[in-house]
This record gives sequence, C-alpha cells and structure tokens, in this order.
Amino acid sequence: MRIRRRLLLGGVIVCGLKSLGCAPAEVGSSTSRPKSPQLSSLPSGGQNHGIPSSAIRLLDDSDRSPENLMRLALSLNAEERSVGVQFITQKLLETSGDSAEDEVGRLLESLRVFDTPSAPELESHLLSLTSPLFAGRRKSQALRLRAFSLVTLVETGIICIPVPEILRHLYSYSNPYEFASGARCTRSICSEDFLPALINGLDQFQHHGDLQSLDRYSRDYPDSEVTTCQLESIRGLGAQGRSALEAIPMLHRLKDSSPHERSAKLMKEVDRAIQLIKT
Repeated sequence: MRIRRRLLLGGVIVCGLKSLGCAPAEVGSSTSRPKSPQLSSLPSGGQNHGIPSSAIRLLDDSDRSPENLMRLALSLNAEERSVGVQFITQKLLETSGDSAEDEVGRLLESLRVFDTPSAPELESHLLSLTSPLFAGRRKSQALRLRAFSLVTLVETGIICIPVPEILRHLYSYSNPYEFASGARCTRSICSEDFLPALINGLDQFQHHGDLQSLDRYSRDYPDSEVTTCQLESIRGLGAQGRSALEAIPMLHRLKDSSPHERSAKLMKEVDRAIQLIKT
C-alpha cells in the first residue's frame, strides 16, 4: 500500500455549539451516558467558557464551504492554530449520542483545515460504532456521521487509517453515503484491495442518483459539490493509477452507454480516470 496525502494548508476554524439535543434511541443504549457539554454563542474578545479567544470570532460562521473555512484559517497564526486544534479535538472527544448531529458535523468540518497530528483516540471515538458518539442515534444518522468522519481523518492525514476500515465502507452497497465515503478515501490511499469494490460500484450504482456532498456535512450544499457513488468510484479508480488497468474496459463501456444514462460531468470524469490509469 502506498499513501498519497493531500497537501493541506494548516489552519483551524472553530465553530460554536449552540445546543446539544437528544436523538431517538436505535443504536446502542442511551442509559447512563453523560450529557454533552453545552456551549452558547459568545461575544468577541477574551476567553469565555474555555473557548480560545482566537476561536470566538469564528463561531457560528454561516458559510461552511471548504473555501471559506480555509480563508478564515489564514487569519490565524501558528499559536492560534495549535490552540484551535486542541480545542476542536477535545470537543469532538466530548461528544456523545446526545450531541446534536449538525454540531458534530460542524466540528468535523472545522477539523478538516488541519494538517497537524491530533489525538490518536479520535479514531475509535469517531469510527467505532460502540463509541459514545453513536449511542442512541438512529442507524442512518450514526452511519452518516461515521462515514463523514472517515473522509475527514483520511484526507487530513491526522490519523493513519488502515485499509480494512476503508474496505468496510466500500462494501456497504446498501448505504450509498457509506460507499461514496469509502470510495472518496481511495483517492488518498492507494491499494489493489480497493479495485474489486470500486469496479463493482460502477454497475452497482449506475441507475441511482445518490446526490450528496462529501465536502461538508450540511445537507444544504451547492451544485458544484454534488457527487454520486458512481462518480466517486470513477475518481477512485483513476487515483489507483496503472494498478487499475483492468477497469478500463468497464470505463469505456460507461462512455458508450445510452445518452440518458450519462452526463457531461460523468463523461469528463471517465476520460480523466482513463488518462490517469494509463499514465
């Protein structure tokens, strides 16, 4: 296996937690688990409730686009980034099944601007289904949080995620969001073990839109971020390079499919994947 880490500009965006609610209990048990801490929006200046002063001005930013998060990160110096990553990491480790889903998503979005090593215990807290984070949540909500966490940890390189963990997502054909997240991760980590699942994904999701964004947790995202399981399969195969030569006939078959089954975006990604595989 060879690791290809995406180069990220170091930074931190810290978001405020307005309120932390309770979800219906379907995954795990909600009994005897501690309530998550509650943070309210804070005025600018100084330190309040343990929130670093460098973070206060960034609380509750409404624009959650990756571009805006990175732009805001540029306003922080090295010391502020160091304090910020510790703050975000600690707040994530304190999350439980009572934490509001959207607020956990905002913390994960903020963590994505880091390329700084973080706490190794984040892996088990964010990825293990027995983690307090998933206790009492609906299954669909727990799986979505877990899948977004996987992409966050892999693409930032904060923690080295083993291939079997990604494979578990790639073989989740019943959950498009999980599969797409696993396929997205294969663009950062290369392994021949991914090929069967990625190739199967070309047909498995051929007739499904599965529109979603993996760039932000919010379900309110622009068209430019829209992706599908099939698109992520194609991109993942391209990232594998010459080890994915066996996928070229299937990619050509996608290009030759009837017009109503293809889009300009998909055709562009197929051409790009074939070029990457051949070079």
